[in-house]
Amino acid sequence: MYRPPKNAGNCAGLLLNREVFLLDGMQYQLNASLIVLTALMSGAFRNPEAGDHPVASDPRELEAGAIAEQRSWREFPYYEARFGERGRRFGASDTGWLLTLCDRERADAIRQAQWLGAVLSSRGMPQLLLENHLVFLRDALPKDVERYDVLVACSRRLARDRRSVMSQQEFDALAAGFTPSAIPRFGEILVSAGVSRTSVRVSLLMRRARAIRGHTSATRIRMAATIPMNGSERHAASSGALR
Repeated sequence: MYRPPKNAGNCAGLLLNREVFLLDGMQYQLNASLIVLTALMSGAFRNPEAGDHPVASDPRELEAGAIAEQRSWREFPYYEARFGERGRRFGASDTGWLLTLCDRERADAIRQAQWLGAVLSSRGMPQLLLENHLVFLRDALPKDVERYDVLVACSRRLARDRRSVMSQQEFDALAAGFTPSAIPRFGEILVSAGVSRTSVRVSLLMRRARAIRGHTSATRIRMAATIPMNGSERHAASSGALR
């Protein structure tokens, strides 16, 4: 009759310990992979200054985002002049977040885009730039994937919000009234800053400029800038109540 060796128990114990060790190692690798994946899906990975917010992780979407960013910066050299290299980092993290809107319901995605437009407008990026960037982003993504169409819906809503403050005809007329700048399309950007709902001080400036008659658009705005705000206007500007 077969009799196991005296040290068989020890061998079995060693084999069991080895399997446990291997399983622990696999779990460690899995945890490490999840940590890396989570980091890649955070805006802080692409731009530590942006904070921890979700961004797209699909390499194809991120490539489309990079294409859209390049197009935005070519179309509007204002980005480079105003924000420089730091602006590129924020552009990457913001674009990564915009791509996540494609996974939301349309109404929610639009609200989120309006929120970002308000935030960026208060930081020197008028809403017109976001309107265009959303379209550029959609253009860079596969045409046959319907969920990306929400980006165009967001852009159209931002444009509608802008036109509720100033008609497109008046917008174009004011923008054309500025002397050509070294920064292409700067007239559009400046007028967009005036009608962005969070740019309350500039909105006041544009309202006053429209009330002044008998001068070119650029002269009216310069004249309006020399008028000090009264008490109620200062309160509205500081509280963000001016619309």
